[in-house]
Amino acid sequence: MSIQSHASSFQTSSDGFTLSRSFSGSQHYTHNPSCSLTETSFDFEQSVGSRPLFQGVTWQVQPLDDTHKNQEPPPIQMSLSNGNVSEGSYKLPIGLERQLSSNNKKPSGSQSVGSHETGSEHHKDRKRLMREAIGSLSQTTEMVEPLLAMVVSDPVHIVSRILSEMTTSSLTNLKESARDVILNPSKRRQFSTFRKSLEKRSDITLEILSKAHTTQIEILVALKTGIQDFLQSNSDMSSSDLAEIFLNIRCRNLTCRSYIPVDECDCKICVQKKGFCSACMCLVCSKFDMASNTCSWVGCDVCLHWCHTDCGIRESYIRNGRSANRAPGQSQTEMQFHCVACDHPSEMFGFVREVFQNFAKGWTAETLSNELEYVRRIFSASEDIRGKRLHEISLQMLTRLSDKANVHQVRTFVMGFLTDDDSLKSESIQIPQEVVKPGYGERERAMVHLKPVPVIPREPVFDELDGIVRIKLAEAQMFQMRADDARREAEGLNRIAQAKSKKIDEEFASRVAKLHFSEAEEIRRQKFEELQALENAHQEYFNMKLRMEREIKDLLLKMEATKRNFTSSS
Repeated sequence: MSIQSHASSFQTSSDGFTLSRSFSGSQHYTHNPSCSLTETSFDFEQSVGSRPLFQGVTWQVQPLDDTHKNQEPPPIQMSLSNGNVSEGSYKLPIGLERQLSSNNKKPSGSQSVGSHETGSEHHKDRKRLMREAIGSLSQTTEMVEPLLAMVVSDPVHIVSRILSEMTTSSLTNLKESARDVILNPSKRRQFSTFRKSLEKRSDITLEILSKAHTTQIEILVALKTGIQDFLQSNSDMSSSDLAEIFLNIRCRNLTCRSYIPVDECDCKICVQKKGFCSACMCLVCSKFDMASNTCSWVGCDVCLHWCHTDCGIRESYIRNGRSANRAPGQSQTEMQFHCVACDHPSEMFGFVREVFQNFAKGWTAETLSNELEYVRRIFSASEDIRGKRLHEISLQMLTRLSDKANVHQVRTFVMGFLTDDDSLKSESIQIPQEVVKPGYGERERAMVHLKPVPVIPREPVFDELDGIVRIKLAEAQMFQMRADDARREAEGLNRIAQAKSKKIDEEFASRVAKLHFSEAEEIRRQKFEELQALENAHQEYFNMKLRMEREIKDLLLKMEATKRNFTSSS
């Protein structure tokens, strides 16, 4: 088994003796290397590793007369002591220190026999004793936290080699210690120290983590993210996924695990915040939870990033803003969520309406009460009439729920208010008798939220007719406003359709022009090739004509010469 040495580094003086300091830094002993032919103190270092238990701790060996000088602990010792890693002491547990000291007191094989074989056996005995000493981890709580600090700070391959030879119970104790550091409020400073140390480590890469021990990766990821679920024994997370989570390549949410940034988003939040997942994390606090289909989260209509309602209200990202869809004569402000990532304002009334329409049917009284509380908080500072009414109704319904009112009636009334929000603009909604706040009389119950009119004493029949007329007028106004909204929406869709049609025509014309141009270019190329072929043929014909003329001249000359020869001979 390989383990980092609990002894310090060695320094050989001129008299041939090696001075060493014990792990606790309180004892000295001398060793004459000439007494051993096959095994020196360096061999012992190699058998158990030559590094101290904590990375960065250099055990300076000084002459005996300088032993008590410069007693200031190294920075890592101070930080770990402040983090309650070892309560300010680097001493090993008593049982383990005794095993190590008894191991050092055993005579070497070379001293007793002087043979190489005996020395090798003694070397193996030392390694076996070290394994047994580390195996006592499952019973020694004093050793757990120093080993946990070693997992955080020491090179990955060294710690992996140590953990690979530990028993299952020891690994379980180590994971339980890491879980205790995360969950125990009294160990917040220690947890913060570990986390900062992991954030500063630049030597850990995906390739290195792929070769690490599974328990080691689980502890590293759990301490870095602060999520103790990574230490569960029944976790189905693979080592590659854990490594990607540690390096902020994958989302740390166990139910999400998306690659980040999601959809290669390049907004300022996804770029600046390491490990931020826009699919499940809050834009403000970067935390996530298991809530869904709720008003406790608000989202952006454009970039689809999300934010806790509490965070949005606290940081004033949920506030009044200018409405772009209000008709003339209506309030020009509304409650909006101003996205932290893209600064786009998203309307809150429509968001709440969508949540209630899609998910309110399955809510219990407690869930409905929680959702109404979020609605009340969202619209508590609303300046428009619709938002104020929704805030008032949320208060009334919360009161009714606290009085054990019928959940179905409360839900139906809220749904009716959200669905018929256009009728609210004419201020003609009536609250049913079952959910009206106690204290209203029959007259107020029938007239609440109606448009105020001068009170004129009339006969009861005329009062009823007047009420019917007002209701019909309100309905007419409601339908007229809906018709106006539908007409405006149709005009907007018509404009969009015309713009898209124009764009399609332009694109079609450009593509046709490009197609014609390419066709013309192809025809020109073909004609040019034909012209070149004709020129080549003409050139060949001209050359052949010249050659034939020369040959004819030669034949004529030969015939003339033959004729003269024939004449002269006759």
